[in-house]
Formats: sequence, structure tokens, C-alpha cells
Amino acid sequence: MARDGYDFPVYGLNNGMFYPLHIPSLVCTAISFASVIITLVLMIKSRNIKSFFTSWSKSERFILYMALCDGSYNIFHFATHAHVAVVQGPVYPRSVCVLYAFGMIVFVTAQSLLANLVAVNAFMLMYLDKYLNLGRYDWRLIAWVFGAPIIGSTFAAIFEQLGPTGAVCAFDGVNGRITQICFTTGPMILIFVANVALYTATWIRIRSRSLELRRSLGAHCAAQSIPIKAAKAMSLFVGAFFIQWMVVSVYGTWAMVNNGVPDFLEHLYHILPDIGGLLNLIVLLMIRRGNLLSNKKTTPTTTETDARSCTKHSKDSTDGIIPVGDVRKIPLHVIENEKDEITSDL
Repeated sequence: MARDGYDFPVYGLNNGMFYPLHIPSLVCTAISFASVIITLVLMIKSRNIKSFFTSWSKSERFILYMALCDGSYNIFHFATHAHVAVVQGPVYPRSVCVLYAFGMIVFVTAQSLLANLVAVNAFMLMYLDKYLNLGRYDWRLIAWVFGAPIIGSTFAAIFEQLGPTGAVCAFDGVNGRITQICFTTGPMILIFVANVALYTATWIRIRSRSLELRRSLGAHCAAQSIPIKAAKAMSLFVGAFFIQWMVVSVYGTWAMVNNGVPDFLEHLYHILPDIGGLLNLIVLLMIRRGNLLSNKKTTPTTTETDARSCTKHSKDSTDGIIPVGDVRKIPLHVIENEKDEITSDL
């Protein structure tokens, strides 16, 4: 009877799947880490890092936090795959294996919690007209997103729940199965379902507001595209989160039910989470291309000029108040500034 994960055979050595597992994962992790560096350079180059907590929008700060989570996860995951690939066996001493596992679990959980905060923030903004209060210097976000995983992973390490899985270092293949279900598989499924529900409800809301603005301001007004841009930005976060982490829930559920997973799922489990940095960079580029991030340094664009022109036209016909949905009246200056208010708080 196996006492811990060290009693498991090393995955792939007996069937020729050893290097086909580790080499693709190492390549994807390296690409992801390079993408993280590019993301950080692009963000810091275009914004003043000294004013990170004062002038950066929430969406920009979320992207930076996501990049840091991805980069940190990439470091630990690359280390465990490289170690196993070089020695062609489990990681010794156990303390090193626990260190690899600790780092990966902390930043996997942190990114899941961060994605959920993005969903909650968007939902509150659109339904409750309230912004998620992250605290001074984002201390509430940092305490929850990073503090909770660090505490949980520390207890897991103390009670010997971390160790070899047969492929890498994570939750011990024997002693950590229940902890894995409670710590990652279960919460990951709940977070994913919650994110989909929140984003779906938010998208419906902003789509409705878009139609109301279209009817009130006319088909050619730039302001009508504001909610649609916000919806596109949020859908990108949902898509990236789904691609990167849904396989973790599927893997954990399959292993729990069948006491093992097929080879294709084992490979996806070690590849898809490794491309998070690349996905995050793509999200940043797509959001910038669609002008979904506010940038207070830029001068008024043609879109903003058109919005003011549209607002002036509406003022002439409505005497300064624009009816929306026959139940809400929006002052003209709010319509003029709505782009920054919506996008900067998503």
C-alpha cells in the first residue's frame, strides 16, 4: 500500500510519454513567462508606475495582478517540470518538492480569486451602481487574493498534504487527494460557475443599457458603444479564465470519480494552465485595440468628439435631460463622461 506520492511510479517512463508530457509544458511555460514580461513592459511603459494606486484604472491593475500571478506560477511550474525531466524521477529532497507545490498552488488559487473579483466588480457596477472597494493601496484585494491562498497552502504543507503526484509536485498523490478536492477542484468549479453567472447577468444588463442609449441618442452616437465595449472586455476575461483553468476542474473531477485520468487529459492539465501569460497578453492587446482601457494621458479622440456632438444634439431636443428606458434620466455630463466611468472600473 502506497504511503505517499513517492511510492507512485513516475508518469510516462514506462510508456514513452515522459518527455511528451514535460517538454511541451516547459515550452508553453517559457512562452507564457516571456508574454508576462512583455505585458509588464507594455503596462509600465504606457503608465507611470509611481501612480499605480491613484491613476491606474481597476482594469489595468487587474491585468497587472493577473500577469504577476501567471509569471509566478510559471516559475514554480517550470522548476518542477525541469527538475523531474532532468533526474527522470521524483523531486528530492521532499522540502524542495513541497516548495514547488506551495508556489504553484498559491498562485493558481490567487488567480482564481482575482478572476472572481473582476466578475463581482462588474456585476456591482452595472446592477448596484457601486464600485467594489479594494481598500487603500488595494489592501483588501491583496489580503484576500494572496493572503488566503498563502495561509491555506501553509497549513497543507505543515500537515504533509503536498508532495509528488507521479508527474510533478502538487498535492501529494496519496495523502493530499481530499485536500486537493477541498482546496482546488471544488472551489475552482464553484468560482467558474459563479463567474459565468455573474458575467452573463452583467452582459445582459449592459446590453439592455446599450439598446436604451441607442433609442435615446440615435444610431450614430458614439456613446451607444460604451456598454458593448465593456461587455467585450469582460467576455475576454471570461474566455481567458475558461481556457486556462477549466481543465483543472475537469481533471480533478475525473480523478475523483475514476481514480485516474486518461493520457490526453493529463497532458492538457500540464499545458493549458501554462499559457496564462500568453492569454493575458492577448487580452491586453485586444482591449487596447478596442480602446476599452481608459487612458487619462491621451487627448480627446474623434470618438469623444462625436459623443460631445451627439450630446449637444440631444440637449437641443430634450432640454438637457435624456430619458433612458422611460425610468431613468441621465444628465448630459454623465453621458459625456460615461466611457471613463464604466471602463475604468471594470
